[in-house]
Amino acid sequence: MKRRSFYNGALNHCYQRTSGHGVLFYSVTDYLVFFTIFCTMALRHKVQVLKLVQMPDHTHHSTVTCKRGPLSAFSRDYTSIFAKEYNQAFGLRGSVFETPFSSALKRSDKDIRTNLIYLDNNPVERKLTTRAEDYRW
Repeated sequence: MKRRSFYNGALNHCYQRTSGHGVLFYSVTDYLVFFTIFCTMALRHKVQVLKLVQMPDHTHHSTVTCKRGPLSAFSRDYTSIFAKEYNQAFGLRGSVFETPFSSALKRSDKDIRTNLIYLDNNPVERKLTTRAEDYRW
């Protein structure tokens, strides 16, 4: 497996789809459960989250860490905890997310700005809303 590029304090755009590209969030409660787990794990792993976008079938987040390990541990923990909750709620078994998560390193100011704008516009591109600022998640 190819090792992720990492630079201390650089922004990583991370994204993760559901296994089988199915729906991830069916209700407001689903979004809130994921958000709560995600934020709790970010604090635990000392991951600075600049942006999180929860789409119906995948998630994006832009994060900064000072070490390589916390990003992978953070992703492992929030996905596994959410998967347990999700599977229990819907009577399912198995993985909810594709693994491993994907990430793209953003180092220049232009790349960082472009990434943050891309995350904001993702719901517009997917026609979930007509204006980025109207998307709830």
